[in-house]
Amino acid sequence: MEKPRSCGGAGYPSTSRGFEPENLAHIDLYYGYWMGEDEPPEGSCHRVGSIAFLGAKRAVCEERKAGFVIRSVKTRYLADIEAEAVLTLISRPERLQNDMDTFQATAATFRTCRSIWHDGKRTFTIGQGQRCPRGRWF
Repeated sequence: MEKPRSCGGAGYPSTSRGFEPENLAHIDLYYGYWMGEDEPPEGSCHRVGSIAFLGAKRAVCEERKAGFVIRSVKTRYLADIEAEAVLTLISRPERLQNDMDTFQATAATFRTCRSIWHDGKRTFTIGQGQRCPRGRWF
């Protein structure tokens, strides 16, 4: 949303990719396997609305710290096992409304997909929904 001076390259997930300066408005996507009882308990949610994310309306939770407004939506989905996704908007109060419009529009575009994997010995399918786009990036 604000162009960084430099980026740290690809990584998993987007929240592990560095950029500078760090105080820019941006959107992060975290995704990974949900590890059940090994996961820390969920904190409280100061709900400020709801938006579409991964096919359903989800609560938008907000916290404010160090001059930033942090809004997030989260859900679980099925990959080959249960997984979770968290989409987070990091913004500042003076640009929050415009950034929230972008966040809402972006969140509505996310979908799960089905991918066929080969591990050298067998072929298996993970995910749900339409077939993932061909190629390495989806």
